[in-house]
Amino acid sequence: MKVALTQSVGRLVGLEQALTAHGYQVVRSPLIRTEPLLSAAVRERAAALLTGPWLLFTSPAAVEAWQALTLPLAGLRARLGAVGAKTAKLIEGSGGEVTLIGQPATAEGLAEAFLASPLAASPVGLPRGDRALPTLPVLLEKMGFAVSPVVIYRTRLLPWAASEVQAVILASPSAVEALPEEVGISATLIAIGPSTGAAIRELGWPYVQAARPEVTAVLAALEDVHG
Repeated sequence: MKVALTQSVGRLVGLEQALTAHGYQVVRSPLIRTEPLLSAAVRERAAALLTGPWLLFTSPAAVEAWQALTLPLAGLRARLGAVGAKTAKLIEGSGGEVTLIGQPATAEGLAEAFLASPLAASPVGLPRGDRALPTLPVLLEKMGFAVSPVVIYRTRLLPWAASEVQAVILASPSAVEALPEEVGISATLIAIGPSTGAAIRELGWPYVQAARPEVTAVLAALEDVHG
């Protein structure tokens, strides 16, 4: 069986090797590319978040864009939260100390971890992308916390480059948007995360939801269908 991976290289590390080890033929067709916004105005707005008590990073791309803006992660007054282990690892690789990590690695999981913390305080800085869903700010504002979102990167949709695949791994709503309809209705779609699943559901395509945004869970979801 041929499986298409649509996430950027460096995301879900080890998934290609795990699929190959289980006898799947893997092809890559990235459907999105993230680009940091490097203007002086964006850097100024992002730097202003450093004066607050919290910064919550909702993706590895947000950390990478923050780094591209040459903004610090080490020795901050602000506490740092990460949506998952991959995002936390990138922060820690730049000397930052992660106070909390979302479990599961979703906006909902990050919100739950933050709201459960006795250190939770406003305003909450949210460095994010131009296609980020409002899930996290809505959840925090609903509980009375002020949020300060700043867009520091954009997401570009890329053309579909694979052929004759039987399964597609999708890791973001933007990737769903870029997937051709003929592929969406004919292949087995594996959604990583509830927001990705919701985007597929809105299009009326069948899909399988991975239990967690992790290699083992994605493989298990695929095996449940084609094992």
